[in-house]
Formats: sequence, C-alpha cells, structure tokens
Amino acid sequence: MEIITNVFNFVLNDLGSTVFIPVLMILLGKLFKMKWGEAISSGLLLGVAFAAVSLVSGYMGDIICPLAKDMAGTVGKEFTIVDGGWSVLASVTWTWKFAFIMFPIQILVNFIMLMTKKTDTLNVDLWNVWGKAFVAYLTIQITGQFWCGIVIAVIQMVMELILGDAMRGRVQETTGVEGITIPHRHMLLCSLLYPVDYVIRKAPFLNKELTIDNLKAKMGFLFDKHVFGFVIGFVFGLLAKQPIASCFTIGVKCGCALLLLPKVAGLFMEALNPIAEAASSFMKAKAGGREIYIGLDNPMLLGNSEIWTTVILCIPATLLLAMVLPFNKILPFAALDNLTLAVCCFMITRGNLLRMIILYIIGTPVYLAAATFVGPIISQLGWENGIFEAGQMYASAGMDCPGFTLIFTNLFQFLNGNFIYLGLAAVFVAGYIFTVKQFKKDGEEYFASLK
Repeated sequence: MEIITNVFNFVLNDLGSTVFIPVLMILLGKLFKMKWGEAISSGLLLGVAFAAVSLVSGYMGDIICPLAKDMAGTVGKEFTIVDGGWSVLASVTWTWKFAFIMFPIQILVNFIMLMTKKTDTLNVDLWNVWGKAFVAYLTIQITGQFWCGIVIAVIQMVMELILGDAMRGRVQETTGVEGITIPHRHMLLCSLLYPVDYVIRKAPFLNKELTIDNLKAKMGFLFDKHVFGFVIGFVFGLLAKQPIASCFTIGVKCGCALLLLPKVAGLFMEALNPIAEAASSFMKAKAGGREIYIGLDNPMLLGNSEIWTTVILCIPATLLLAMVLPFNKILPFAALDNLTLAVCCFMITRGNLLRMIILYIIGTPVYLAAATFVGPIISQLGWENGIFEAGQMYASAGMDCPGFTLIFTNLFQFLNGNFIYLGLAAVFVAGYIFTVKQFKKDGEEYFASLK
C-alpha cells in the first residue's frame, strides 16, 4: 500500500494538474484515433493553457490579496482559523492513507453510469478526485464509520456527473468549445444559488443583459476591459489607503490582467477542439451516434471578465461578512478572491454583473460557515502527519461545494436522532433537481438555436 501511495503522491503532488491532465488527454486523443502528433500537440497546448491561466490568475491574486490584507488589518476580531486556500486542503487530504482509493471508485462509478446511460459525461478531471477523498474523510471522522464516508463520496460523484450533463449547453455557449462540460464539485453550489437567481431575475431591472461587453456597447471606452480593469484597480487601491502613485500602478496591473485573461482562456478552445471533434467522430462510429462529453476542470471559464470584476467588487462585502457573522472563525485571505463562487454565479446568470454580485454576497456566508466547521476536523489530520503546527487550524474560505460539504458530511447524524441535516439535505436535493432541470432546459434552447 505504501508503494501505491507514493506513486499517487508523485503523480498528484509532484507532477500536478498541468502535467497530469495533458498526459491523460494525449492518451484519450489516441483512444479516439487521433494521430500521435495531433494528440501530443493538443495535450501539451492544454497544459500550456492551464499554466497560462494559473500565471495570469496568480498575477491578479498577487495584486488583490495584499490590498485586501491591508483592509482587513483593522477588523478588531479574533479569527482562530487560518485561510490557507484550496491547496492546503488538498495537501492535507492526500496524507490520509485511504485517499487514493477514490481513483478506482470514481472511475468505476463513471463507467457504470456511462454503460447504463445515466450520464453522457466522461470525467477526466481525475486530479481533483481529492475532493471526494476530502468529504469521505470528514464524514468518517464525524460518524466513525468508514462506509458512511464512501457513500457520501459516491453521492457526490453521481451528482457531479448528472449536473455536468445538464450544464453542457451552458458550457459550450460560454466557452465556444463543443463536446466538453464541467462536472467539478464546486458547481454543486448552483443547487442553492440557481433557485435564488430564478426568483430575483423576475424583477425587470435585474433581468436586463448586463455583461461588460453589453456595458461597453452602451457606454463606450470606459468598459473596454483594460480601461475598466484600471478603474476598479485604482479605486480598490484607494480603499486600501495606498499612495496615489501605487493606485495608478495597481490600476494598470488590473487592466493588464483583465485584458490578458480572455486571450489566455482562448488557448483552451484551440487545445480542446481537435480532441472534442475526434471524440465525437469516434463515438458516432462506435456507439451509434451517441455523444460523449469530456468532463474538465473550470480554468477555461476564468477568461470571462465578469468573474474577476465580481470578485474584486465583492471583496469589501466579504471582509464585512467575515467580521459581523457571529459563527465565523476564519478571515478570508488566501481564498479572498473566491473564484469558485464567482464561476457559479457567472454560469447561473450568464454573466449578468448585478445578479452575480447579489448571488456572490448571498453565497459568501455558506463558505464561511463551511470553513469554520471544517477547520478543526481537517487540521487534526494535519497535526497527526506533521504538516501543521499542533494547535494551529487551517481551512479555505473558498472551499469547493461548501453547502454539500457542510450538509452531507453530517447527513448520517440522523442515526443518532439528529434530523436537522437530513432536512437540509432534502432542501439541497430539491434545489439540485430544480437546477438540473433548468440547466437542461437552457441547454436545449441553446442547441436548438444553433440549428
């Protein structure tokens, strides 16, 4: 078992997603009868796209987070949990001795659902399987039962794949890439936010098209991505009480990031189109015309300026909520630029900035509650394996699928007479079913429009 664990640690921690996913895509390309040269070129370009988005996103984060830290320096509240971001949670999770068994379980679940036609999504985002191990470990620690953790992890896998099927129209509409979808676990938050958006968009002033491109068409150069980025960066510098010269520098850097992100995200389309076309041709020949969608992580969505605009504009609200919510014990920092929440808001609203901001603010307390709950449990694993200093707690204020994690890891408490989480799970599942139906309906309308 130690050898297997070391192999998985090498692949996941040493190679990382920028190498692991491209290699997997090269092998898939060959499976779908691509020529070696085409498969290698597309796979490596996908790795370049991941690295490029990470580079520009990190550049943006390096601008925003120090400023936010300056703003948070005078909050006057004690926070007992350190925000280490998603990477801390992933690193600790991989120290759990049973984490690697989620690989065969996910592959088996996906295979069974494909063969029984319960999904048309082939999830190749195996690097993020740590998220299933994460909820499994939490559940086992809460219940003391190994089987409970496996059940919750499988439920998450199934829900991801079904939601991935439902979202494929919206993903193609957003990215311009055919044959892909995003069955990432953080999209499960849509189960809580989509019903809210369905209600608030009934208001006439909230149902107007309000993307940056739309604003640019109406209001001119001020909403050119680089100009708009400069303006919000400059204002954010002022709010952080930076010198005027620094505010100008920050503005230029933000303008640079917002301009580069869409261009960098275009690499995903260039990399994935050949593989998607090969997969489509292969499945039509081998499976009677059945369309199989390739499930990927979400970096190709980060080129949308509305996502970053929402993140930046909502940072003051995030810090305020962290201060005033009595249950919260974490100060958002590493995950202050909560892209997982912003991506969900973007996909739900089709980039309507005003509704994205509303949903972002509504969703933030869920993240803070989940991080506060998870901190003591996951930190114990870190202490046992010498990753954290004993007594210091870590979590992530941008943790993937916080609603699912908070509710379903506690689901089996009904066995001890606590039915609160069972009721909350029923509400979550109802929202999930509604969200899946709405995304499917939107997708059908989109595909019909193409014809």
